Amino acid sequence: MIEAVGHENLPAYFHAIGRALRPGGKAAIQAICTPDDRYDAYCRSSDFIREHIFPGGHLPCVGAMVDAAVGSGLSLSGLKDIGPHYATTLRAWRQAWEARKGDALALGYDATFWRKYRFYFAYCEAGFDAHYIHNFQVTWTKTEATSKEMDLQPHAEQQAPDNTRIDPSLQGQIVQSVYFFLAGVVVSKRHLLLLGPAACFLFGVLRMGLAWIASRCLPSFRVMSPEAKAWWSADLVHLLFGLMAAVAAVSYLVASGGRALDLDWRAEEAGLKVAADAIVCISAGFCAFFLWTIILHRLYKQSPLSLLHFTILLSWTTAAAFKSEHTPFLACLLISQLHSSFCILNRLLGLLQSRRPQLQRNLQRLQLITLPICCLIPQSAALSSILLHRASFRHQAYFYFAVAGMLWMLLMSCRKLRHLTPLPTMTPTLRHHAH
Repeated sequence: MIEAVGHENLPAYFHAIGRALRPGGKAAIQAICTPDDRYDAYCRSSDFIREHIFPGGHLPCVGAMVDAAVGSGLSLSGLKDIGPHYATTLRAWRQAWEARKGDALALGYDATFWRKYRFYFAYCEAGFDAHYIHNFQVTWTKTEATSKEMDLQPHAEQQAPDNTRIDPSLQGQIVQSVYFFLAGVVVSKRHLLLLGPAACFLFGVLRMGLAWIASRCLPSFRVMSPEAKAWWSADLVHLLFGLMAAVAAVSYLVASGGRALDLDWRAEEAGLKVAADAIVCISAGFCAFFLWTIILHRLYKQSPLSLLHFTILLSWTTAAAFKSEHTPFLACLLISQLHSSFCILNRLLGLLQSRRPQLQRNLQRLQLITLPICCLIPQSAALSSILLHRASFRHQAYFYFAVAGMLWMLLMSCRKLRHLTPLPTMTPTLRHHAH
């Protein structure tokens, strides 16, 4: 029973499970959980259950379990709330308890004890029925090695929620303020660059709107952890951006007659330079939006690679937009977003606990098809072109920056090959969010 583990012992609990599993192995846990948004208050207070029924008991939240599993090699791969079914069970228990009151009293229990447990059954029945608490069936998959530093002792940093840490909203505001300050300095030189911060703002508004709609229309969204909600809404924005970016990349490639792939091609002569600059500026704005979301919601704790990934992409696209160099070439590489769109759509279905295995298998086939066509082959060709046209770059630093960025993109595409294995139909791991 994970409810008997305690907050401070959760890391040791998950590391013990991680050590017991082989790679690819799964662990299933049934956990009565409190919602993430009330977890801090729950840790600092008591209630009827902890005072009278289960002294020393502790209901974790999904976010606390995910945090505690960091370094254990375990990834959250399934999440199902059976709370409403448990409410039915508790109702049956209460009715049986009421029907056999005489039998309980005959065993020597007094009326106070009987009333206490009748209230306990009714109390929990109402809590699960109203989604005030949840009963999750959680599946964990062993995806990587367990950290050797962790032993079975309680984790010092997990003793209680800490108010001394920087508020994540403040972290997000700091990053956003720095970004918009630098964007303002840049825009003063080239007004087209205003598209970057404008796109960042609009993507943020869109994410909040989508999260608001989902919270009212999708029951499975309401029981997600705050981190999962942030990933879901940000990924939905990424899906929309990815589809538009892929269409823009193909359209630009067709309009240029394929010449955009030539690093020495002068797009100004064909009247297509402004379009390429605009595409790259909007892409930089999207990268800034996603980076801001990762920091604001502390998603880097589950996916540190995405923090690095979008930092590199933001630097890469911003440099190209600011210098207005090779933007046609970079715009065409956005065809890779078609593959990312299929990955994201599959993951969104998983987060919503979709039971459409055939659709998810078809999406996975599309991922396997588009990975070489839209990512590996174009990116390998682009890297070769950059290396063979070193003279096309005005500065050596910019050349090396382009090579490093292209190598990173190719590395991420190769990494996807390793993770393109049959996907679960439930919640996917939060560690694979670099596209």
